[in-house]
Amino acid sequence: MTAIAHRIIAASALLYAALAAAGIAQAAPVTDLSQGQTGVIEFDSITPTNIYTFVTKQASPTVTLTATLTLPDGVSGKVPAMILAHHCGGITTSVTNLATMLNGIGIATFIPDSFKPRGYPSGVCTGSTLNNTAAIADNLYALKLLATHPNIDANRIGIIGQSYGGGAVYTTAFEEARKAVIDGSLKFAAHIGMYPTGCSSRYLSDNMTGAPMLLLLGGADTWTPAGPCMDFSLFIRARGTPTTTIVYPGALHAWDTPGQYTYNANWSHIENCYYQFRMDTSQNIQYDTGEVLAGSTAVNNYLSRCKQYGASQGPDAATKATSYADITAFLARVFKLSNVALPASQPDRIFNYLEAAYPSHLAPAGAASQTASGYYFRHYPTTNSYIATKGDGQVYYYAPSSTASPLPIGGEASWLNTAGQHDF
Repeated sequence: MTAIAHRIIAASALLYAALAAAGIAQAAPVTDLSQGQTGVIEFDSITPTNIYTFVTKQASPTVTLTATLTLPDGVSGKVPAMILAHHCGGITTSVTNLATMLNGIGIATFIPDSFKPRGYPSGVCTGSTLNNTAAIADNLYALKLLATHPNIDANRIGIIGQSYGGGAVYTTAFEEARKAVIDGSLKFAAHIGMYPTGCSSRYLSDNMTGAPMLLLLGGADTWTPAGPCMDFSLFIRARGTPTTTIVYPGALHAWDTPGQYTYNANWSHIENCYYQFRMDTSQNIQYDTGEVLAGSTAVNNYLSRCKQYGASQGPDAATKATSYADITAFLARVFKLSNVALPASQPDRIFNYLEAAYPSHLAPAGAASQTASGYYFRHYPTTNSYIATKGDGQVYYYAPSSTASPLPIGGEASWLNTAGQHDF
């Protein structure tokens, strides 16, 4: 797309907003994008009562959403795309900045607004009656629509979600949720969660699409703590989903949000709840005790008891830059972006391969990557072992019970080549 085309799209968006504010009716929502539409687009989704009514395809009210589709400049042919699942504050600068970054590496972006069309113009950070299944439905309907665009590769459409949107990142990777909207084989090709919700209180099953997942977590995040997400990543990885989990030491929630450190006593969360809905068996379980919660009333009562208020977030320019680089490297590999130069060293690919190749030495698989004392490493509590790199071109193995210090086990370049040969 040219700069002129971008200005036309921006002008169209402003006109749309002005007409909407004036109460002037718009065209009917589209059911496909076969005409190559871009800019502001209306399409239909549903507002399920809860996850059970969604995956069992019970009748739900229809809602017309707005979304913005932007194609990258200077790219011909079919391009990959990412659907951005926004956080609890709605579509803000952190969302549009992320879209700009993705456009810059040749990826189209589609940003649905899950809140304003449903009557929540200021978002839902302080609580609402809107069930989070709505965002899951919205992003699957967005996938179904986006796949009809003649300039978008339907096999290379991913989803990235910040905080509240992270729940959609997780849940759309499970077949029961996908099939609630999509009849055929269409699925997300990549899932990326940034400080996601949906870890300790979650929807799951044993049936996953298998598309690769990247989880980016803040080591000092008190709103959506890293621990439950690291635990959930083990469950996901054990069901055949290639999963990379990165924890940024000292990073707070929403590290990519402009502004200052903020604490709000009214921000609510259920990240200290231990609730899961099994989409394959339709069971509600308090999984820390194993108690089955019979019916929606029991679920709501439990979540009301464990729900907490008060959370903080804070910008971190260094973590933002690092997370953008990690996202770029992940998508360059998954989408096979020829225009993006990957870094020579990709430790996480090596770590993922070593976990698969040596499960008796590195267990449990799917440990989070961390940084300390100059090492980039993963720790495996079951075997009490470590694998690491430290920027000198070597890969290290350390088992305190048998080695006095980290031992070099080969060069990164060699291990990276081996990992690539095994599709890591």
